[in-house]
Amino acid sequence: MNIIIVGRGGFSYVVEEELRKLGNYKVIGYMDSCYQVSQKINDIYYLKMFDTAFVKEEVSYHIAIGNNSVRKDIYYHNCFEDKQFISIVSSNAWVSESVELGEGSFIGPGAIVNANTYIGKHTIINTNATVEHNCNIGDFCLINTSSILYSNINLIDETTIKVGEVLVKKQPS
Repeated sequence: MNIIIVGRGGFSYVVEEELRKLGNYKVIGYMDSCYQVSQKINDIYYLKMFDTAFVKEEVSYHIAIGNNSVRKDIYYHNCFEDKQFISIVSSNAWVSESVELGEGSFIGPGAIVNANTYIGKHTIINTNATVEHNCNIGDFCLINTSSILYSNINLIDETTIKVGEVLVKKQPS
């Protein structure tokens, strides 16, 4: 499957490495505001922001930008209204079979997501984060590196959990 990564900051390199490890994906380009003109060089697209019309082949997208509101604004831009977004689960993550994962989300290396958890669209569960059972995570959230959500946590859309933060609704007895 051909993929264009939206965003070319540090997080995009993590996403690209995970796509390569998974093996079923081929990164054929990047879209970012740092590119002033859309062009194709050595079979790789370098697209100015929102220039999906430049690509004439079948492609899916993944927004690799950590800022929740920016990720949301990009997703809702009219150039993407008929485009496909892929979710990525690292081969080094552990995700329960009962997890529901929204489109365009990312689960990073070392992450653990346990049973009966819902993860909304375009949400990032970053490196070594743990999401325990029966959690409900909204759209466009960021669960940062090494953070822990204990069981039965509900997060509204666009919530950011800080690096190393621990959320416990009820301490186990």
